Amino acid sequence: MKGAWRVRIDEVQGDVRRTLGAGSLISENLVLTCAHVVHKSKEIRVAFPQAERKDLLDVPAAVYMLGPWKSPGDEGDVAVLKLEMEVDVPPARLLCRLEKMEGYAAHGFPRAHGIYGTGIGLDLTSKLPHGEWHILHTAILHGESPSRGFSGAAVYDNATGDVIGIITDYEIDLKKRTCRMLSIDRIRRYWEELDDLLYLPWLSQKERRELRKIVSSALSNTDLSQLVSQVFPSTSGHRDLCTVWDAIRYVGEEMHGEDRLARFLPMLAKTFTTEDAQRSLRKWIRDHLGADAVHVAEPKTAVVVRLDAVREGYDLEVSALIDNEPISQPWRTTVPSKDQVRAQVEVGFKAIKHQVAGTSPQIEFVLPLSLLNEPVEEWEYGRDIPVITKRAVLRYVDRL
Repeated sequence: MKGAWRVRIDEVQGDVRRTLGAGSLISENLVLTCAHVVHKSKEIRVAFPQAERKDLLDVPAAVYMLGPWKSPGDEGDVAVLKLEMEVDVPPARLLCRLEKMEGYAAHGFPRAHGIYGTGIGLDLTSKLPHGEWHILHTAILHGESPSRGFSGAAVYDNATGDVIGIITDYEIDLKKRTCRMLSIDRIRRYWEELDDLLYLPWLSQKERRELRKIVSSALSNTDLSQLVSQVFPSTSGHRDLCTVWDAIRYVGEEMHGEDRLARFLPMLAKTFTTEDAQRSLRKWIRDHLGADAVHVAEPKTAVVVRLDAVREGYDLEVSALIDNEPISQPWRTTVPSKDQVRAQVEVGFKAIKHQVAGTSPQIEFVLPLSLLNEPVEEWEYGRDIPVITKRAVLRYVDRL
């Protein structure tokens, strides 16, 4: 039956049963809802009232994933329930993009409407989010307003049934007739496994699932946003990338070029903290992108140390470059005396070297005459990593 994936979430305490909110079946045994709906509940039951089947009115469930939400107003108000059995109901179709402003609906279970609940028509106020939420208002002036019982309800296209998000909370003043929605695109940042259920054109579902499982526990020793800037030096202003999978997904969906994964993944593998993770990712690259991709050319990177003699001592500037272009603002300080230069240069290395992590940067010293005889090859680029182990160049600042 159409829309049978819309579920009611109840809690059972002895002989007492009360409705907690709404949710959506997203796979054979997983239900998407809000964290605040289920976070304190123990005996959870899920019902499929639109399926018109008695065997689907009391399905036991347990919390499978809980977002970081703790109290009203917090971000990350998302949860996933796992049913004790698989159900033969077509799951909801999930969309990451907002294609239109109007024509959406939600089905909730306010107490006054009994076990079958009720629906409301909704329109977006904007395609742009307010923080992590989108704001919706009711489409019918004198119809039902979002209220208690709609938490966790899917917001779906009334014509196609495609789900774009879930209602997390509503305006207490019902006259305002608005609610907030957490979009599917935002939800997958909290629960990366959701990507396994989506259609994403940059990789087949099978390849994507395999790749996500490989990197799900991998850790990188570099700033992932900076790594994206290294591999794609003509781009800038990347959002914070919190996990390895978040970075891969971002490159797949936001960067350009058919070879974007072939360029990025080998560089990413070099930053993994364990050899097992590096080997697993390189094997996936060989199997799916070809052997040549594993040996993709590194971008040309450099770390430049410049010292200028001034009345107060020396002005020090340490910067990172990719293909001769600065990645970000240089690290700067003033060094009051010659005997403190080495220590401050090493502080500068520590501050910016993450910007070229995973590459083999050339170290360039641009020095005044008074420092040209300093043993810079003995200075440490990192702990127990002397500059002599790197490609290094020494230049006289007055000749630039």
